[in-house]
Amino acid sequence: MVTDDPVAGRAAHPGGATRQPPVDVRCLSHLGMTVSDVPASVDFYDVSELAALRRTHDFDAATSSAFFGDPEPRLYTAFHGSSAANLSGINDPELNQALLDGRTATSEPDRKVAYDKVQARLTELAPVAFFIRAEPAVIAGKKVSGLVQYGLGSLLPSEIWLQK
Repeated sequence: MVTDDPVAGRAAHPGGATRQPPVDVRCLSHLGMTVSDVPASVDFYDVSELAALRRTHDFDAATSSAFFGDPEPRLYTAFHGSSAANLSGINDPELNQALLDGRTATSEPDRKVAYDKVQARLTELAPVAFFIRAEPAVIAGKKVSGLVQYGLGSLLPSEIWLQK
């Protein structure tokens, strides 16, 4: 259900709790907008149809993600013109080159220069609207140490240890 009424947008939970409206509707409210401010028709697709949509770009807008801890490989797959996972369909030569430079850089300073260019280009072109920032977290007891996250917030098990 899509609604401007935050109470009507909640569904009853068997335990008496309520479910929040979809994150897209909550994000619009943070931008000072409501669903009625955005003229749209909404189509729902099965996940099995996503590959075809990525290929044809037969939509005006879609929600997706570019969630990552390290820019490689997620930024390349999300924004390089040759990537099948490039849902925005952007194909900008400068952005493509900066993504390739970041991917193939052999030093941290070179990587930083390349990804600074990527960030500047994405800011200038605005092929997508980033409206949520994921912040993966870890909760552990006081005796657990060596918590090192990588990728999408996974832990490196080989680094975890317990204090006596």
